[in-house]
Amino acid sequence: MEGLTYLHTIAGGGGLISGAVACFARKGSLWHRRAGNLFLVTMLPMALTGAYLAYFKPEFVSVIAGLLTAYLVATSWSTARRPAQTSKAFDIVALVVATATTALAVYWGWRAVASDDGMLHGFPAPVYFVFAAIAGLAAVLDLRFVIARGLRGAARISRHLWRMLTALFIAATSFFIGQMDELPVAMQRIEFLVVPPILTLVYLLFWSVRVWFMKPGMKS
Repeated sequence: MEGLTYLHTIAGGGGLISGAVACFARKGSLWHRRAGNLFLVTMLPMALTGAYLAYFKPEFVSVIAGLLTAYLVATSWSTARRPAQTSKAFDIVALVVATATTALAVYWGWRAVASDDGMLHGFPAPVYFVFAAIAGLAAVLDLRFVIARGLRGAARISRHLWRMLTALFIAATSFFIGQMDELPVAMQRIEFLVVPPILTLVYLLFWSVRVWFMKPGMKS
């Protein structure tokens, strides 16, 4: 378990750094592509080891966060790296994972509702249901993606962006707020630690608007 904890921590740091580089590098540039690849190979082990460790802790909300983050990273990377208007068996597997994650989050959320204090492993039911809503939305969009046999233009770019940035938001929130007690005492100030997650959300909103209003010729 100790080895997995080290892997989780190191991979998480690499994921946050590569995610930041991918955000600010020019889109489509060599730096952007390399940072995106590094984001994939660091975030996947970070998320999956985090889910595994959380299950035995137990802290089921972190299991959901880890599974959802790994799924979002994988589907975001796959969307960006494949030609437009293509769909593969991977996308059907992704749809199954998103649906299963949604069901698991709902189940644990109802367990929290049914408990005496309305919580499960220290987290209230609404937290589980928020993750269920995100995973459920992703599952619906995956179904649309499979039926349409891929996406093109602004829809394809938007699919890549919101998944990558949502995964980055979850990771940043987990590190800066969820692990606040592990940071040096001088850094344990919530007014500063909320800045990275908030900036990620602002960046997501900015690019979501920009993608849908960019020139038609830039959307392919």
